[in-house]
Amino acid sequence: AGGPRRAVRLADPRLRLPVVAAYVSMFTINAAQICVGFLMIDRLDLSPEDGARMAGYALGGIGICLIAVQMGVAAAKQVAPLTWIRGGVAIAVAAALGVALAGTAPLLIGAFCLLAVGLGTVVPSFQALAANSVGPDEQGSAAGTVAAAQGLAMVTGPLIATGLYGLAPAAPFLLAAVG
Repeated sequence: AGGPRRAVRLADPRLRLPVVAAYVSMFTINAAQICVGFLMIDRLDLSPEDGARMAGYALGGIGICLIAVQMGVAAAKQVAPLTWIRGGVAIAVAAALGVALAGTAPLLIGAFCLLAVGLGTVVPSFQALAANSVGPDEQGSAAGTVAAAQGLAMVTGPLIATGLYGLAPAAPFLLAAVG
């Protein structure tokens, strides 16, 4: 049955990277979901109907890329989580800059999909890294700690992203790129 389970705190240094990766990746996913329609309308000077249609294409592409890449990462067990995180962050930074700068619908949709590819490598990897960073009796608590960081991003991300979008449409994506 095992011994008592030990609690892990949000500020535990062993979980610093997984917690930051969880927060930043979920913030970025939320920023994309919240701002994609507005960005299509504002940047491409589309009607609300056309903007919604293009946002639907982008969100569909994001979803497909996230699912496909996460399945690939899960299957490639020989690659270390930190390797996936490093590669995924590099891709996501380039893609977030692409979203911030793209001026056509195909480029925006492509940049959003590339962003999902990068983040698709980060999400399962920070979960694995968190589990590997603690002892067996702390894994449940570590998973909860990482989930709390994701939850915090789901609350603060839309507020921050829409506030930044009001200042400049590229701002949420520039923040994600430097985050």
